[in-house]
Amino acid sequence: MAFGAMEDALLSAEPVGAAARGYYAEPAYDMGTHYQGGHLRLGYKLSPDWSLEAGYWRRHLSHGDDSAGIDSWLASTSYGLITTPDAGRKLTLRLSAWGNYTGSLRKSGAMPGSKLADYSIAHPNDTQVQADLVYTGQPWPSQSLTGFISGGYSWVRAGDIQGTLKQGSCLYNVRVGADNMATGTLAAPCRVGRATASGGGFRLNAADVGVDAGRSFNDSGAFVGAGGSWRWGLGAWSLTAGYHVQYFFRELDNRYMAYGSARTQFNQTVLLQASYAINRHVDVFVRGQGAQNSLMGYVPMLYNPVTASRLDRTYGLFSIGLRISGF
Repeated sequence: MAFGAMEDALLSAEPVGAAARGYYAEPAYDMGTHYQGGHLRLGYKLSPDWSLEAGYWRRHLSHGDDSAGIDSWLASTSYGLITTPDAGRKLTLRLSAWGNYTGSLRKSGAMPGSKLADYSIAHPNDTQVQADLVYTGQPWPSQSLTGFISGGYSWVRAGDIQGTLKQGSCLYNVRVGADNMATGTLAAPCRVGRATASGGGFRLNAADVGVDAGRSFNDSGAFVGAGGSWRWGLGAWSLTAGYHVQYFFRELDNRYMAYGSARTQFNQTVLLQASYAINRHVDVFVRGQGAQNSLMGYVPMLYNPVTASRLDRTYGLFSIGLRISGF
């Protein structure tokens, strides 16, 4: 199997199956702390060497009063560089593109290093290109070992930033555009001295209220990764244990510390999956995985001054689904 994004720990040099041609479909339900969703993965083996894959995730994340629905996608192609069927060994090159999108990200309350509160980020999204070199071997009957190295590049983009600003007894709704200019409008009538203000506003550089809409919410950078898995089969049962480590090259981390976020450029994930073959075409599985630093590296757009402080914590996710295949 060849996975992407959160399931990279399950990468294999056989993306679809050992047969010369075939396909698979994998629908699943995902759940975890502050996480609910599901995904659908599809794969098709064009020839003994070439395979195609596509995937879609729908994630609903919640934290306190804030929540977001995130759509994620994946498209990949794999090519077998070296194959030794008699020895059960294969080396595969995999090229993929994947990303995440949501209509808005919100965070209630104040944020260190900024005068604004109740943030909202419009249309954040990220896009990644990734290359993986994957080796799978069968050192013993009914067992396989896989190792892989990865590298890629990530782009994160966002639209306008909105928030609220309190000046004296007056509350303003503030919008920050791509030019990093903040436009404020009075949210409700308020007292200014002995008078009541019912309108008005301001326009100033967003840096004066602690916001950098350009560099802090729109960035790019490289990443590298490595990992592996062990798969053991016994009759209709199979058990897989996997590990994935990531390192991110970012220029933004020092600035994020001023917003109360941890300096984090590293994440690691462990995964355990058990599956049972109902018949030769249908498997059911349960999958559990835990990450040291939440979804960092899997949903890069969450690593911004507003929501990055929620990514420096461990995270667990549980999935149940089935895999339908034909050869």
